[in-house]
Amino acid sequence: PIMVFRPEAARVALWLALPENAEVRTQFLAAYPAWEAAIGGTVTELSEVYETDQRRFVENHVDAWRKRVVCPFNVNGDCTVYPVRPSVCRTGHALGTNKNCSGAAEGKAIRFDFVPLDNFVERTRILLLATNNAMPGKRGRPEALPLAVHALLLTQ
Repeated sequence: PIMVFRPEAARVALWLALPENAEVRTQFLAAYPAWEAAIGGTVTELSEVYETDQRRFVENHVDAWRKRVVCPFNVNGDCTVYPVRPSVCRTGHALGTNKNCSGAAEGKAIRFDFVPLDNFVERTRILLLATNNAMPGKRGRPEALPLAVHALLLTQ
């Protein structure tokens, strides 16, 4: 599951709200209920134990991965929110093209190690957390991207 902080989910939600992205928004809203039913409470548990229980976090993450539930932004192996994809997707899965998400859907997650990018993402993490804590929603904990985007779309 793609776990993000609220600012990255807000960026996706704002992008989906643009008139030119109405088709992608409609596809996501149609795919979301099946994703939510298939993933169950696993992603909520991931968020709840994020900072308090690393062992349970890893166990729940593996459990969610084993369910093989494809991200509802993935349509036929393509990332439909590629231009605004979160940082976790920029360093894994959807690297140079949205076609790489198809590998993740088949259980062959793609990971790219590029030290300058990894260092940059790590340095910006404190800013991301500060921004997350300034927004409504869960403080200091990531949420599943589809769950957070869905909630934000409903409030627009």
